[in-house]
Amino acid sequence: MVDIDDTTKDSRLLVLKPSLHMRFNQAYWGDSAVQCTTNCYAYAINCPDAGMAAPGLLQSMDQDSAYPEAFVTTENVQSFLADGDGLEPITEEDALSGKFHAVALKIWPGKDYHFFRYDQATGLWSHKLSNRPISNLDDAGQTIKNPRLARSNNYTEFGGYFKIPEQGIFYAPVYGYMDMASKGPL
Repeated sequence: MVDIDDTTKDSRLLVLKPSLHMRFNQAYWGDSAVQCTTNCYAYAINCPDAGMAAPGLLQSMDQDSAYPEAFVTTENVQSFLADGDGLEPITEEDALSGKFHAVALKIWPGKDYHFFRYDQATGLWSHKLSNRPISNLDDAGQTIKNPRLARSNNYTEFGGYFKIPEQGIFYAPVYGYMDMASKGPL
């Protein structure tokens, strides 16, 4: 767990607080500068400043680092999220309740990870594939009501639900997008 009161943290780190007002905002996330420089994890945690973020590396100035494919297991990515970034595991019931900034994880074993986020305004889940537009549809063209049940082609393992804790999590900003939040809730 990340200790937000830790005064020994790098002064370049910022605190990302949970958002309980997320909505499916195509205008913001579809902005060409944001869309092309962010991935599913940055979208799920609602932090475009994280860029092409990798689980466990939010506090690193080298967030674009890729993991060797052998490291992409459900257990490893769960550990990266909890131990490295400070996200906390929650139950499916809690994730679907709308009471938390909820994130869901799916794994393409030995290849890749993918994240979804709960949008409180719609009660649906959405995601972002690499540098493509955000979507609230799964690979079968169905609205995502539960990411565990969503069709995600090669992402066959469900890795669980997580939340950003109330005290927030540390991250190293890669870009200066957070000031663009004046376009409305992300």
